[in-house]
Amino acid sequence: MNDQNLKVAAQSIHDVHVLIHTIFTQPGDAAQAATQALMPVFAENFSMVTTGGQIVTRAQVQQMFEGAAGARPGLQIAVDALQPVWHAGPHVALRYREIHTLAGIVTARYSTALLEVTASGVLWHALHETAIV
Repeated sequence: MNDQNLKVAAQSIHDVHVLIHTIFTQPGDAAQAATQALMPVFAENFSMVTTGGQIVTRAQVQQMFEGAAGARPGLQIAVDALQPVWHAGPHVALRYREIHTLAGIVTARYSTALLEVTASGVLWHALHETAIV
């Protein structure tokens, strides 16, 4: 097991959620900058299964983030329970719990991300979310 790849992949999970938090909570230039920083993390063929069971493409994810600027002021996002599920060379599957709190309402999901550690950073290939609360 390449511990360095696992560490880099786990850090990417946290870094991506910091950017997502900024997008949802900050209007204007801050959200736009966060979206511009976030989108290169997703591979061109990236897809995601949402908690509602929809399959969305990278382009749809970008469109959603561009329309979400500042839409959830006060949102808190916590990521914990990171656990490697599989790895082979630079490829890592990590499962984690993501908890959202907004206006006293807590929702949570388990997510599994399929990641590739490259010389230039971590590339996200797929994400599957399952609601738990």
